[in-house]
Amino acid sequence: MVWKRTAIYLFFILNIWAILSIWWPYSGKLLLYGDLASILVSLANLAALLAVFLILTQIVLVGRVKWVERVFGLDKLWRWHHVIGLAIPFLIVAHPLFLSIGRAMKAGRGTWSQFLIYVTKWPDVYLALVAAALFLILIVWAYFLVKKKINYEWWFIGHLLMYAAIVFAVFHQLGSTDDLNDGWQMIYWYAIYIFAFGNLILFRFVMPVYRTLRHGFVVDRLERETADTVSIYISGRNLDKYPIKAGQFMIFRFIDRNRWWQAHPFSISTAPNGKFLRITVKALGDYTSKLSDLKPGTKVLIDGPHGTFTLDRTYKNKLLMIAGGVGVTPIRSLFEQAIKDKMDTCVIYAARDKPQACLNDELSELAASCKAPMHCVLSDQTDWQGEKGFVDEERLRRLVTDIKERDVYFCGPQPMLKSVLAILKKMGVPDRQVHYEKFSL
Repeated sequence: MVWKRTAIYLFFILNIWAILSIWWPYSGKLLLYGDLASILVSLANLAALLAVFLILTQIVLVGRVKWVERVFGLDKLWRWHHVIGLAIPFLIVAHPLFLSIGRAMKAGRGTWSQFLIYVTKWPDVYLALVAAALFLILIVWAYFLVKKKINYEWWFIGHLLMYAAIVFAVFHQLGSTDDLNDGWQMIYWYAIYIFAFGNLILFRFVMPVYRTLRHGFVVDRLERETADTVSIYISGRNLDKYPIKAGQFMIFRFIDRNRWWQAHPFSISTAPNGKFLRITVKALGDYTSKLSDLKPGTKVLIDGPHGTFTLDRTYKNKLLMIAGGVGVTPIRSLFEQAIKDKMDTCVIYAARDKPQACLNDELSELAASCKAPMHCVLSDQTDWQGEKGFVDEERLRRLVTDIKERDVYFCGPQPMLKSVLAILKKMGVPDRQVHYEKFSL
């Protein structure tokens, strides 16, 4: 895994070197002239090249590209996506701004007049203007989606905006002459465009359709777990050949009249068994509250599996699994897999009360089958005879005396995640033994 990570970093660095090699002979040397106008023009062209490269990088980061995802995990890729997304608007604005100011200074005219000359008289510049406008709209759009926690379909519309903006930017760049010629520079840009979009099309569209057609996923049955939680069993052909691992999640699109246009991520709640897939869904919004209406026989389009929240990441043969609320679903599948792999496992499940502790009975049965310690911690049920309160340092020290010798898997709400991570750090559990994944799409 280390060599794969190193190879990807090296690939990124080599691309930056290639871009600088393209930029220097045509615009970079302007820095040597010393005057402010030349420097601004030089930096403007570099900003454009870097903006295009980072936008293509974003496509790979969010394209669910397996060879990248398996190395870093989707949660880390999305954090990089966020950071790079903050840099792109500055580069998009810097390119026309610096270029207009620099050229205006050289020509002895106003900056706005120079900008209008570019837009009205230079070929393909209007395409760049449309692309820049779409990218800036997309950035504002994404900000409000995060703040308002808008549903997944609005994110999809945002991605369509991004694709449209990229198309306009491509035609502008390939139609311009700055920093490009008919040699290896043009070949390089065509190559990275094909590389980025090829990975996107393969992993985002082709593979989900192929696997869905191959396995013929359909809803088999539904089982009520609690008043607001339901398990959905999905059957299909040759499921023993479907490459899913315990702890992973998939993006499900149920093909019926009310849901065919919506897709949502859910973790599997049983270990892979070659017979069926199961997800356990808590009613947390309009979409999830209506999944209990699904009819057996409904066809399912599945994108995945995704995530690196699997037992492949363990350093020890002893495990501690901590679940909070509906975060129990991947923990349930991991626990079953750990039992199959004969790993020494302890489970702690935190919930508000017994009715909210979905799958607790299954966890207890699994624990009893291998005599593994399993503790249900309830915060709001005063008559509970077991552990009461929260997952705090005192409780972890008392229930898991050898915690430093275990890999810790956690899935639960964000406040609980922050609290548990801080406790584990204080208790001296090495970072490499702590595994969690924030499923943000």
